[in-house]
Amino acid sequence: MKIGVLTYHRSHNYGALLQALALRYKLTEMGHEVCFIDYWPKYHQDMYSLFSMRYVLHCSKINVVKYILNTILYWNRRKKRIDEFEQFIGEYIVPYCAEYSDKNEYDIIVYGSDQIWRKQPGLSNHFNPVYFADNILHAKKHMSYAASMGMLKLDIEDYSFLRMKMKNFFKISVREKSLKEILETIGVNAPIVLDPTLLLTKTDWDELFPIKRLYDERYILYYRLSRSFDEKIVADFAKRKGCRLLILDGVVRMTKNKTIFAANPLQFLSLIKYADFVFSSSYHGMVFSLIFNKEFYACFPVNEERRAKSLLDIVNLSNRLLFQKDEIAYDIEKIDYKNVNRRIEELRAFSLDFLQLSM
Repeated sequence: MKIGVLTYHRSHNYGALLQALALRYKLTEMGHEVCFIDYWPKYHQDMYSLFSMRYVLHCSKINVVKYILNTILYWNRRKKRIDEFEQFIGEYIVPYCAEYSDKNEYDIIVYGSDQIWRKQPGLSNHFNPVYFADNILHAKKHMSYAASMGMLKLDIEDYSFLRMKMKNFFKISVREKSLKEILETIGVNAPIVLDPTLLLTKTDWDELFPIKRLYDERYILYYRLSRSFDEKIVADFAKRKGCRLLILDGVVRMTKNKTIFAANPLQFLSLIKYADFVFSSSYHGMVFSLIFNKEFYACFPVNEERRAKSLLDIVNLSNRLLFQKDEIAYDIEKIDYKNVNRRIEELRAFSLDFLQLSM
């Protein structure tokens, strides 16, 4: 079958890129011809550009001043990060892209994973119909795989939109319990499936990419996408464990301490794989900690933990979810990865069945 994947395949975000690659890898392994549909609207491009006039024109004066100052102060750092991601995208994504066009014909278009169904700030906080199979693309069938919506603040109009657009899909699956429950209120039964990154085993990731160790010394990794947890607490944890603290920033930002700000996705995988312990305020930082069987804490602000909690509940690791004012248990019992891996394997089998039966 000829399959097109519509997702966030060009984001300068580790999880977005790696989930896209993982889904294409699995579908190709099933024997299909698979490409990324190269839809990347201007508002997405602006998010990862060195400077965006569109952002300046549509933001408040305070945010514009902050944006311009940050652009000037961190120009070189941001350029280095952009260059690292663009090089990776050029090597692993672009060769498998097809034009977003009404000239191409597909047997199936798969929408997802990642937060493709979130409201878009670049569209005045509205949904983008393109990701709901309301677009110029031609396919015999449209389906979603592990679609996510991020923050869930919906009004009556949003529910009306979803009720109408869900009719475009012949099969629907989601990544989180919270979104499943929302769709149930409009009469849509959508099973929960694994994020595409979890469709691959640790061995798969090791074989897919050369994941080399970057640091010889023992270290604790703090993947800081949002500043949702006190860095001093993490630093004290690392000191007690006799390890160096490495902070991987998900964005270029002002920081008092030296951080890693321009790691490419392969280095991201390495930093997690070889860490003694991982703190992550990112969903995919948590996911890859599970894949590589690492001891970890997932650190999220209250009301932003739904995605992480959904997966942690499934694998019986809800005690690994930390909020900003929570104390760290230094003597916490080690994760029983024998049971965790067994549960993930069950979910992987279910998720792959969903994909195979949908083809």
